[in-house]
Amino acid sequence: MKIKVNRKSNTVSISGMSIDSANAIFRIIECAATRCFQNEEVSDQWYSGTDFVCVLSTDEVMALRDFNTSMVNQLTKIND
Repeated sequence: MKIKVNRKSNTVSISGMSIDSANAIFRIIECAATRCFQNEEVSDQWYSGTDFVCVLSTDEVMALRDFNTSMVNQLTKIND
């Protein structure tokens, strides 16, 4: 697996990941996006819930939700 960081475009690319690894990561992301970070606790602070995992900023929560939406679409294609 390769991870490539492009600081100019502020992007990360992952290539060569197995389908099993991708499915595991995607399911974790889906769980976090749909079950955690439902309510903003403090200005720009989103806590993961009663089973505390981490705190995200509003931008990070929005990115998580966007990624989850894209990921669900791609996961459907992978598993078909």
